[in-house]
Amino acid sequence: MKTTLFLFLAALLIRPYCCNGQSFETEWEKQTGGNLLYTYTDVVENSDGSFTVLGLLDKKGNSGHDLWLIQFNSQGDTLTSKVFNREGNDTPFRLAIHPGGGYLLAAINETGDNHYISWVLRIKDDLSEVWRKDFPAKVETNRTDIAVNEDGAWWWMNTTREGEQPSVLKIALLGADGELISTYPYSDKQPLHGHAMRLLPDQTIAISGQIEMGKGTSSMWVMRTNRSGELLWRTIIPSSGKKITPECICCTPDNHLVVAGWIGSCMNPDAAPGDQIFEWDLVLTKISGAGKMVWTKNFDREGSEGGNAVAILPNGNIMIAGKCETSFTGTIGPWLISADKNGNMVNEQVDKFRFSGDQASRIIVTSDGGLLLVGPGRIQPDTRKASGWIKKIKTPAIAQ
Repeated sequence: MKTTLFLFLAALLIRPYCCNGQSFETEWEKQTGGNLLYTYTDVVENSDGSFTVLGLLDKKGNSGHDLWLIQFNSQGDTLTSKVFNREGNDTPFRLAIHPGGGYLLAAINETGDNHYISWVLRIKDDLSEVWRKDFPAKVETNRTDIAVNEDGAWWWMNTTREGEQPSVLKIALLGADGELISTYPYSDKQPLHGHAMRLLPDQTIAISGQIEMGKGTSSMWVMRTNRSGELLWRTIIPSSGKKITPECICCTPDNHLVVAGWIGSCMNPDAAPGDQIFEWDLVLTKISGAGKMVWTKNFDREGSEGGNAVAILPNGNIMIAGKCETSFTGTIGPWLISADKNGNMVNEQVDKFRFSGDQASRIIVTSDGGLLLVGPGRIQPDTRKASGWIKKIKTPAIAQ
C-alpha cells in the first residue's frame, strides 16, 4: 500500500512537467559535439531565413577557446563555419547583424591573472574578417555587449575601474568602420557592473546590470539613455538581502522593458567568496518606459534555476530560457517558460539533459512565428566537454 501511494504521489509531481511540454513542439534540432568543448552562445536570423550562430570551440594543441561562427539554413542544415583565432581564452557574448552587411562579434579575451580585453570583430557575409577592435580601456569584468544603430554606428558596453575607485560603466559610441566617436561613463557610490544592452525602437539605449550592496548581496539596476548618451533615468530593483544577476533585457510592444536573470541566497555566507554556495531562482522584472517598476516575479522550483534570455512575442507574452536543476524530481536541463504579459507562468518545459551544465543561452522569435534556442553559452571554467546545440520550435500556443 505504501509503495502504491508513493508511486501515485510521484506521478502527480512529475505529470505536470510532461503535460506542459506538449505545447512546445520541436520542428528540428541539431547538435555539434565530440570529445572537445563546443558551445553556442548567440544567434541571429538572416533576411533569407537562415541562421548564424556565435560560439566557441577548443583550440587544437593547447588550452583555451576560440570564437566560432556557424551558419545554418532554415531547416537546420550546416552551410559553413569559420574560427577566429586570438592568443588567450575567448568568451563570446553578442552577435549583431550590421546594416551594411555581415556581422559584429563581441567577446572577452582572457590571457591569465584575470586580465580581460574586450574586443569586437567586423565580419562580412562570407565570414571573412574586415577588422578587429580592442576596447580602449582595461575592463574589470568578464562581460561585454554591443548594439548597432540603423546607420551602422554602434554602441559598446563595458565595466572599467581606475585605481582604487569603484568600478564604473562605460558606453562607447563608434562609427561603422570602428572609429571611436565618444565615450560616456556612468558611476555610483557602489561598484557598478554592466551586464546587457539593448537598442530600443526609438534608438534610445536600455542597459541592465548589477550594483554591489555589500556582504555578498547585490541589486539589479536598469537605465535608459538617449541617442546622445545622456542618462534619462536609472532604476534600482531592491534585492531584499539577496544577490541578483541580470542576464538579458528586451523591449515589449508597449515600449516597456523586461529583464530576466538569477536571484539567490547564500547558504554559507561566512565562507570565502569563491567557496560560497547559492540557491538560485529565476527572476523576471518589467519596467515601464519611464523607469517605473511594474512588477517582479520569481519562478522557484525545488533546487536552483535561472533565466539567461528573454524574447517577447508579438502579442506581448513572454518567453524565458535558462537552466533548471531540480534535485528532488531529477529534472535537470535547459528550461523554457512561457508567461503572459503580466509575468504569470502559462507553461514550462525542461529539455533533455545533454551534459553537465547544459542550459539555454539565447532565444529569439523567428520570422515564421516560431522560436529558436541555442546553448549552452557560458559554462563553468573547468568544463572540458560540451556540445553546442540549436533547436527550432514551432509557433507556441501562447502566441496565438
